[in-house]
Amino acid sequence: MKIAVIGNGPSANGQGKHIDACDMVVRAGQYTHAFPRNEAGKKTTAWCWPGFAKMNKYVPQGKMEHWFSVPVAWDKKKSRLTNARMMAKCRKSKLVENPMGHYLALRHALELLSERRGLFPPTTGIIAIQMAMDFQPDQLLLAGFDVTKKDTKECHYADGRVWKFGPGHDLLAEKKLLARLQDKGKWLGLEVKTKVTWIGRPSCV
Repeated sequence: MKIAVIGNGPSANGQGKHIDACDMVVRAGQYTHAFPRNEAGKKTTAWCWPGFAKMNKYVPQGKMEHWFSVPVAWDKKKSRLTNARMMAKCRKSKLVENPMGHYLALRHALELLSERRGLFPPTTGIIAIQMAMDFQPDQLLLAGFDVTKKDTKECHYADGRVWKFGPGHDLLAEKKLLARLQDKGKWLGLEVKTKVTWIGRPSCV
């Protein structure tokens, strides 16, 4: 099985042919805003997102799996669908929870790779990759996971927007984790045989 996990960065632009050819395509967060004209392909098997009501305007059309990046046990009041209109769009789709154990394992791995002190919750993009790895794919295609500087705190979206991350996420640690997966075949302490193609891999890792 070949799975594509697509972030919202510029490197996914123009890769639609390669992305849509995958058996499974997972997209994250605000992808309908980042690629309004399907610049990164049309196929979507699963959409990974936090499940917050404020994400209502980004809910894509069509039937697909909905992967929640924030475990229910993390915060029952905030991590559940609270908007009736959003629930109506999702109720015909399969809803998949990210287990708390998976979430904590990923956060711990990032803490070990971080050059900063503190607790850093994973981004929705890295959680989408984590959940995709549960399928034990033979091949994994990554695109749209961009960072331009080693110390960057900005997320550069394909549509030109720049969102400055607060201290809560560590993008460099996440890229190190992905580099370890591609170079050494190691993911969260386990050896895997997944062949990784990372389009737009940043030079800092």
